[in-house]
Amino acid sequence: MEKRNHVGFYPAKAAKERPTALFELFSKRLVVTNFQTFQLRNKPGTCSGVQNQGYPIKMNPRKNKTPIVSIVGFSGAGKTTLIEKLIPKLTQRGLRVGTIKHHKHRFEMDRPGKDSWRHKKAGAAVTIVSSPHQIGMVMDVVHDHRPEELATLVPNVDIILTEGYKKEKNDKIEVFRPKTHGGLLFKDDAHLVAVVSDAKIDLEVPQFSTDDVEALANFIIDNFKLDPAVSSQQLETAS
Repeated sequence: MEKRNHVGFYPAKAAKERPTALFELFSKRLVVTNFQTFQLRNKPGTCSGVQNQGYPIKMNPRKNKTPIVSIVGFSGAGKTTLIEKLIPKLTQRGLRVGTIKHHKHRFEMDRPGKDSWRHKKAGAAVTIVSSPHQIGMVMDVVHDHRPEELATLVPNVDIILTEGYKKEKNDKIEVFRPKTHGGLLFKDDAHLVAVVSDAKIDLEVPQFSTDDVEALANFIIDNFKLDPAVSSQQLETAS
């Protein structure tokens, strides 16, 4: 089975999305942190006797870096639940949020038998599904990409939340459940900016309860100097 590690969904601005525009979106926006030309080569596949051909993609530098915040913690701590609650709090303030989920193993996004699944199974190096409402992509890769490398595949957002990437040097918010786990994973990590827990933690970083997502959203906006279209006062008045 071929390796399929890149999947992205993007809102299409118009029903008639040109193939050339899609190429620009998925290739010219790719980035590496050292800003050099990166030779991305697809892992050769043998599906149906078809061998994928590697091709070069020029990675462009990011001029204005979007803040990347990793939601981290033990398995079962509630990372996904926190992100589900945090996204609407940020979007209510007029902010556009992108997310990246890190997966250590192979995964399947397509349903077996669907057209795009059949394209990929036949040996396509990259498969794109386009509609008036979304764009999706599956791409073969040869290494595990860092959030900074993936960031320009998440265009026109104010902040990127990742789930996982424990080993990366990104700003981190740890979700901690003391009844389930003995201690914090990242208490000595210089990139830890906040903790979400219902227990009092002896640590010199801001702490938020699992129910106080509003305060956490305000902290993220202030800490990363985001520019929301709607102030917290306006939101309270509207409600």
